[in-house]
Amino acid sequence: MKRILLLALLTLLALPLAAQESLTASKTLPFTIELGDAINIDGAPSLQSFAAAVSSDGNKWLLISGRLTGLHTFNTTTPEKPVNNFPPYQLNDRAWVIEPGSGRVWS
Repeated sequence: MKRILLLALLTLLALPLAAQESLTASKTLPFTIELGDAINIDGAPSLQSFAAAVSSDGNKWLLISGRLTGLHTFNTTTPEKPVNNFPPYQLNDRAWVIEPGSGRVWS
């Protein structure tokens, strides 16, 4: 669960780097991204497709929305056999706060 959260955050941060590779030599991005060391946080939720924010001092992360079950596959749906690929019981209904320095997690 903790590794999925970290992987998701790193993936979101890495997307602009992939875009930068496609820019011509005359164009540059107005920012840089540096990735730190991986951390394990017990109790961190396993979220997919969430929104995140970081406090101005960097000591707290806020995670909202997303799915609680991590990654998923889509089942084929037909009029005769409808499938709910996003069942309500898998939706995150909480706001999560994580203090990466202390490892505290609450919602």
